[in-house]
Amino acid sequence: MRPAGRVGDRRLPAPVQAMIAQMTTTAPTPSPVPSPVPAPSTVTDAPASRTRRTPSSRARPSRPLAVLSLGGAVAAVLLADGSGGRDPAAASSSPPPPDTTSPSNAPAAGTTPSSGAPAADPARTSEVIGRIHDDQAGFSYVRLGAPWIDAGGAWTRPGMFTAGQTAPIGPERGGVSFNAISASGVPRPAEIGGYSGPDDLDAVAAGVKTRIVRELFNLPHTEESLHSGPAQMSGGGRGWLEQVRLDFPQAAANGWPVRSTTLAILLVDTGGADGGPPGLLVVSIPDALGTQGDLDQVIGSVQVP
Repeated sequence: MRPAGRVGDRRLPAPVQAMIAQMTTTAPTPSPVPSPVPAPSTVTDAPASRTRRTPSSRARPSRPLAVLSLGGAVAAVLLADGSGGRDPAAASSSPPPPDTTSPSNAPAAGTTPSSGAPAADPARTSEVIGRIHDDQAGFSYVRLGAPWIDAGGAWTRPGMFTAGQTAPIGPERGGVSFNAISASGVPRPAEIGGYSGPDDLDAVAAGVKTRIVRELFNLPHTEESLHSGPAQMSGGGRGWLEQVRLDFPQAAANGWPVRSTTLAILLVDTGGADGGPPGLLVVSIPDALGTQGDLDQVIGSVQVP
């Protein structure tokens, strides 16, 4: 072997020898490849309202308001006092509603009723133990026995209801609780501005339904219209009934005891000579309530004096 630095018998110039020595003894160190920067996570709002399954309200925990009604408002129906970071509804300038997704005496929505709860029966009804007479609403309706209890102050206050009952559904989960609700009162002033009589009931009912869903069922949901039309009133007067089904797609994943609720909004013009505002009845029955027949029982019991 020839000594390094020779080509044939000739010695290479010193600068060339130095270059060759450097190339044979050191290898370039590859530049570090920068780690990819993770893309910011995105959150997709769950679809909400649906009659054609259109997006609706955004998920928020509930607080005392429902519901499923009133989180922080009814039923899940979802409102009342157990709620998480929520809105049951973004209640504008009026007092925050109870959650049907919660008041304190309300539980939450989810997969199945809590252990020991009776299976939901579409025909089963609660025992009737009396009547609720609401002079402000201008009518009366049945008072139900257990699991129904008198609505507390989170529900019966200005801007909410003047009388009624609630039925807690399952344990609170993650700050969300649900209640069944049967409560009466009158629409808010903004909902009856320009009201001139029974022919305006449908417009008032639509506005009240939008507000109740927004404030008392502030969880991600889909909405399906079940009924919208005139209602026969016992004792006189005219009525308008809106009935919708709200489904909570995140219920199973969150372990909520309520997956859906049926909500009824009844407006009643009693035909009084004073031409006053119509009375309002809101009934919300979560699917986890064992007595599903309570909705029809309450709505069908309305009596105008």
